[in-house]
Order: sequence, then structure tokens, then C-alpha cells
Amino acid sequence: MATTLTTGKATFHSIAPPDLSNCTRNEIQAYFENTYDIDETLFTGISDAAFYMCPDRLRLPLIFYYAHTATLYVNKMLASGMLTERVNRDFEALFETGVDEMSWDDTENYRMGGTFEWPSLKDVYEYRKSVRDIVTSLIASYPFELPITQESPMWSLFLGMEHERIHIETSSVLIRQLPMSFITKQPAVWENAPIKGKTPLSTQDSMVTLGGDGIKAHLGKPKDFPSFGWDNEYGEAAITVPEFEVSKYLTTNAEFLKFVRAGGYANESLWTSEGWKWVEFRDVKHPVFWVCNRGCKNGCGDKGGLSRMSHCELENSGECGEGPPEKRARAGKFYEDFDFKLRTIYEVIDLPEDWPVEINYHEAKAFCHWKGEGFRLPTEAEMALMRTAPAPGTENTVASEIIYQDNFQANINLKYGSASPVNLFPPSSAGVCDAQGNVWQWVEDHFNGLPGFESHYLYDDFSSPCFDGRHTMILGGSFIATGDEASRFARYAFRRHFIQHAGFRVVRSVNSTPARLTCMPGSVPEVGAIPRVCEKNVTKTTNNQLWTESDDYREDRLRQEYLDAETASYPEALVEQVTPVFSVTSADARVLVVGAGTGKVPLLLSAKDDQKRAIVAQDYCGVLTDAGEKLGKDGQFKLQDGTVIAAPKGAKADQVQFVQLTWLPVEIGLFDLVVVDLFLERALNSKAWLVRFIGDILNDNGTLIIACSQEKLDEVNTLLSSRSLKCFKTAVIEKAPCDGPATVTFWKQ
Repeated sequence: MATTLTTGKATFHSIAPPDLSNCTRNEIQAYFENTYDIDETLFTGISDAAFYMCPDRLRLPLIFYYAHTATLYVNKMLASGMLTERVNRDFEALFETGVDEMSWDDTENYRMGGTFEWPSLKDVYEYRKSVRDIVTSLIASYPFELPITQESPMWSLFLGMEHERIHIETSSVLIRQLPMSFITKQPAVWENAPIKGKTPLSTQDSMVTLGGDGIKAHLGKPKDFPSFGWDNEYGEAAITVPEFEVSKYLTTNAEFLKFVRAGGYANESLWTSEGWKWVEFRDVKHPVFWVCNRGCKNGCGDKGGLSRMSHCELENSGECGEGPPEKRARAGKFYEDFDFKLRTIYEVIDLPEDWPVEINYHEAKAFCHWKGEGFRLPTEAEMALMRTAPAPGTENTVASEIIYQDNFQANINLKYGSASPVNLFPPSSAGVCDAQGNVWQWVEDHFNGLPGFESHYLYDDFSSPCFDGRHTMILGGSFIATGDEASRFARYAFRRHFIQHAGFRVVRSVNSTPARLTCMPGSVPEVGAIPRVCEKNVTKTTNNQLWTESDDYREDRLRQEYLDAETASYPEALVEQVTPVFSVTSADARVLVVGAGTGKVPLLLSAKDDQKRAIVAQDYCGVLTDAGEKLGKDGQFKLQDGTVIAAPKGAKADQVQFVQLTWLPVEIGLFDLVVVDLFLERALNSKAWLVRFIGDILNDNGTLIIACSQEKLDEVNTLLSSRSLKCFKTAVIEKAPCDGPATVTFWKQ
């Protein structure tokens, strides 16, 4: 490591978050410095070249994650009003948004390729240093009142800190996937856990009985709890939990080794259909962090030849892998006499048999099927019963959270830099070891909002895009989970093939399974792998935007924009209001239509334009933007009943770019004219979009035109006026596809 990386001091000692009901500036500053320091220290164990590699083919290079956490402070504090100027707009666009791999066979993101040039490590270091100084100054001077709540501008600072702590874990997983040739050293302040517990481990007959008649698990974080929380933690659910048996210990490497040696990775019958496709595609032979001698394929990106390097050194062969699983089923191919090693974050060590195995959901489910009938993973409600309940009277205070307690007995909050023996710490009051900490635990539940879920305006797409039935929850935190991640309220989720410091424990039950599964339009969750799920627990996604991704919704919207007698005249009326402003913008002006639907408004604008201005038509709904693009390109769209809709006369499809975006990233650029077309009524959080228009999307001399219902008008006027925008014109469109007339307001900086 030749380049300076730390803008503070090297440390892996993690402190507790401030109590938001009673914290000082010094405590906030200490937590910020601690967060920033741990994140930077993590990168001191890798070479400079490693920063520009992709340890996971579905993730960006490590240079992105080194910079990303700093840019988020700036972007979110701008949205809250704490910050009024950008530090480096180019960086805050480039490093704003990562990638959420949506399938195990996704192609690489364009920023992963060899032709894309990232900024230098030195420049990113200087940027991080600038952000550190700015945040430090704001902590010392920005006025705030206690308690700090979700409505406080200071919430954006805590959001930045907790986001960075998430990425401490994200980056550690990626570093753990790097070939060892890119590891320069294990940082001096890093400490792995002991290999064995204080007493010999026996996992035989170690099932604990919990739940039963009338017992309920209560999920959800109180709104007034005095610590930061992500939007998905709030809401409330009380779930009846029938009696079940759960393993006292997390499943160990030794136990999972039996599954490997029994040919588990070559037995299709043990896997879900999705899981088996992943096994075949990745040619998986054992857990990703285990190391053998057969040159197994890695999951790294292609840049720098990384994908051709194997974490598993070859013994006597130059070939990589041994073919598809069915060809590995012959005798001697399942590591009967082989001693695996384990890749930790910075080292390769002998496989610690008593540490928990770290795998993905597919592997955990296959193990359950192999173990026998009735075995499955726990559910979120069952996990809640495994933890030690807060002491009476502390339930709504930080004293009820493990990392605020002195000498807590759990491998969490970086007590160690690795997993630990599953019997190292005493069990919870429910009799379960590692109910919190050590490794994250896969559960059966799909990710979804709790009843009463509301997105937060500072990060309204933090959780909701993942309420899609394809993201499964992990709970409990890991050894490197700090801050909010270490909270009992923490709810995280990933695609089922995702690599994380995550393991599992098994549950056995003959009763119904209290798992919450997510239903999407036109599809029913595959529940066959989860025994005895109640139909009432299969619920609609709480992200109503996802629910619009259907052919029926597209048809309804096309009819509304083009055919309905009451509403089809609205787009023309809106364009008539917009045209006087549109026509006087410069020939090279950029125009954005937010909530463009199937595109009638932007296509009508293009028909009135003789300057070929660039028009971007945004909507969060993919079926709508696809329909708009087809309508513009083909000149017509045929509905399912045969009705043909014609594009507006004179529309210039080459001027209109349709984009599906659930938010407006900085990299979309600045616009001279922004038209918001009855979009606030459909948005998950209208405030999130309103604050985004100011400074981030609208040029200093640009015009913002918002068409909205009467219900949203007060919010528009109040928020924009408070951010120094001035309304210079108001108009009313009587016939509009909303409750009552639409009001059109015109704004300038």
C-alpha cells in the first residue's frame, strides 16, 4: 500500500452511536470520526492496483466504494438543507450510485470494463479529506435541537454515517473476494477471533423449543426510538408464532462439510430451481470463502484478468474446474480426504470447524433439504423470539440495544475481525447462541415493508425497490456489523445468490410457518421450498410503484392519455401552458419531463420544437417508458383489444429519450426546463422529489413547472418557497386525471 488512504487515524475499535435524545456535538463528532476512520482503515490492507479491480463481477471496483461513502454525505446533506454547495459535482455524480445485481448471471456494469477510467487514488483521498473537513465544520456549527428526529436536517448526517457503516461491511466482503496476491498485509489493529471456544462444542441434540399457543412476536421500531433507523425498520406487526424447534447454534463449518462430502453440490434434488441454476452457472463446489486445491472458478470481474485467477490453488493441473455438477458425482470427487482452508478478510487459515459456515440462501436451503423432512430456515418472527428481551422499562431507550451495553457478550460491533466459534458466547435468555452477531442469518421471509411503512424523503429508494419477492432477508448482524446494523431492529435483504458474511441455523416444525412472502403483479411466490406457509402471509408488495409493472396498468395509462374523453385533452392543455417557456429556451437547452408516463407530453413538446432540443422523459414505471419509446419509434401502439393508438402528429422520436428511474441521480445532469406531470401523486415520497429538483437537477437560471393536484399544492408551495424558489405564474387545468383540477405552478431560483 503505497498511497496514503487514511484522513484520520487507523482503527477498528467501533464505538456506540450517540443517543439522539441526549447527545452533544463532541459525541456526534467522535462517532463521525470513528465511522470515517474504520472505513478508511479497512482499505489499508490491499494494494493500490486492487482499487481498480472488481472482486465481484456484479459489483464495481473498490475505488468506487472508497469514494462512494463520502459523496453520500454531500448528496444527502444538500437534500436536507444542511449543506448549500457541492464539493465536486463530477465525483458526486460518478460515485453516487452503485449496482444492485438482479441475477446471478447479470452482465457487468459499464463502469467495470477496462476502457472506463476512474479518478486517481490520490484525487479520491483528497476528496475524502475535503468532505471530512466540511462535515466536521458543520457538526461544530450547524444549529440543532434535541431530540434529533427523522424531520431534523441533522438526520441526514446520521444517515451518512450509518450508510458508511453498511459499506464497511460491503467493502470487507469484496476485499475477502480478492485474490490473495492483492492483499499486502493484515492491518496491525485487526484481530481475528479464537479458533475454538472455551469448552468443546457438541451440536448433537441441541434443539431449543420456542413459540406456542398465543405467543406473538412484535416487529418494528418505534418512531420515537432515540437512534437512527432506516425506513424499513419502522411500522408495526404482531405475528403469532406456533411452536417450533431451533438449533441452539449456528450451522458450523464442520456440519456443512458433511453436506459437501455427501455430494450436496451435485444433487439437484436438494436445490430450488433458482438455486440449481445458480449452481450450474457458477459451477459451485463448496462455499465461496472455503479454499480447496482444484482451481475453482471465482466470481470476480474480468478487468485485469481477475476472473481467470482462482482462490483455490491447483495441485497438479493447469485446468480450471471439473465440469458441471452431474459429472462430479463419481467417487472421490467430493473432498473426502481433503482439509479445506478458509479465506478470512486478509488471510487464508485452516478451516475452523467451530466457526459458522458462511454461504448464501440457496446453499442454506439445500442443506436444510439434505438434513431431512421438516427442516427449514427460521422466519423473522421466530428470530425475534430467540433474542434476549430488553429489561423492563428500557424498551424505548438505547439501553435496550446490545452495543450500548458495557461488556456485551456477542461477536458484533467489531469485537473481532472474523466469525467466531458458535459456542464462544453464552446463549440468550431464550437459550440460543449468537441470536445477535457472529454472522448474519438467512431467514425464509421476503423483504417487504412492515404495516405502516413509509419511505424517508432523504433516501426514498433505500428499501422499496427490493420489495419485489426476489430479495430475502438476513437478520442478526455479523462480527463487522456496527451502528444501526447491530441493532435488534435492523432488517436487511439481498438477492438469494448474494455473498455476505452470512450463515444460518435450522428450524424444525410440524406447524404452520410464520414467514411473510411478497406477491408481485401476475406472479405467485415459489413457496414449495418453504413448508406450510399460510396463504394470509403472502402479501402484496408495499412498494406500490412495483405493483404498476403490469400490462394492465400500461393499457390503462395509454387509454387515459390518448382515448379517455375526460382526460385525453389534459396533455395538450399542459403542453399549451408549458410552450411559452419551452419556446424561449436556447436551442441547446435540456428539458426533463418527470412522470412522463407513456410519453404524450414529451412527444407533443417535440412536435412543437423546431430547434431539436433534447427532451428526457422519465418515469419510474418500466412498462410505461417502454410503451412511450415504442409509440415514438413506430408511430403507433396496438392495445390488447386491437385498438391502435397513434403518436402525436409531428412528434420527433429522435429528440425524446425515455428513461426508467426510481429517483433522479446526479449523473443525469442539469436541465434548463423541468416539467413535473402529475407525478407527485404517484411518488412514494413527494418531498424526496421536490428537494431533488432544487440545485441538483435545475440549472440556476432554469424553470421548474409543476402540475399537481390540490392535495399536493400546499406542500409544493411551502417547500419550494422555503428553498428560495419564487413562483411567477399559476394556471389551472380543469379536466385532469386527478381528484379535481390540476394546478400548474411556474418557479425560478
